[in-house]
Amino acid sequence: MKTSESVGLGTERWIRIPAKGVEPTTGLHRSYIYELIKAGSIRTASIKKPGALKGVRLCWLPSLLSFIERHVETTGDR
Repeated sequence: MKTSESVGLGTERWIRIPAKGVEPTTGLHRSYIYELIKAGSIRTASIKKPGALKGVRLCWLPSLLSFIERHVETTGDR
């Protein structure tokens, strides 16, 4: 399995959802990222200890970038 260390800081890595505000790599707001998760539009992982109520939610960056790419407008679309 590739990790962020083995591939550098490229796009094939897991990113943490920001505690507040905008995710710096994509420019998407935290609330919108959670909407995408709920809709099943992006790939995520929830990491928490057994029995814990809280953990950390990670997003697969390529799935976020792919979502954005599907919404790119060409110059003739306006």
